[in-house]
Amino acid sequence: VAVIGGDTRTDLRVASGESGDVAAVDFSISPDPLLSLQPNGTILNVNHRAAEMFNCHTRLMTGAHIGAFLEGLAEGGEKPSIDRLISAFAGDGSPIETVAHKLNGSSLPVEITSVVVNRGDSSVIIAAIRDITHRKHNEVALTKAKENAERANVAKLEFLSQLSHELRTPLAA
Repeated sequence: VAVIGGDTRTDLRVASGESGDVAAVDFSISPDPLLSLQPNGTILNVNHRAAEMFNCHTRLMTGAHIGAFLEGLAEGGEKPSIDRLISAFAGDGSPIETVAHKLNGSSLPVEITSVVVNRGDSSVIIAAIRDITHRKHNEVALTKAKENAERANVAKLEFLSQLSHELRTPLAA
């Protein structure tokens, strides 16, 4: 596996062995933050959108372990594990939600979609990362609105029950 960065674009080249055929992925054209990883979690390549998301320079991210930037996955009450996260990257391509940690210490919820590119005896994980802060805020707002609606419905039912009882009870003279 060789990673080549040009002056005007960043691309990933994975050699396929004997045929000499090369697959290139141009990271710079993606509107999403993209990065490529070795199966052990070492970052091979990062586009400028990913560097902006993590508030870090691409040169500082390249060669670092993904665990420095992403929180691991928790399973069955266990504490989060970065190894579990890396294993999920190599899974079926389903989106993974976790927390990204920026260089400045702040964090944000992210969704990661990944694919494993196998070429001969080497493989690379390509991951697209999306900031889902707005989605998480909307989920919280929706949950609060639902709880408020349920409380209002209970209050309405109690009021109607009391009113019905009062209407059926004759007035005492």
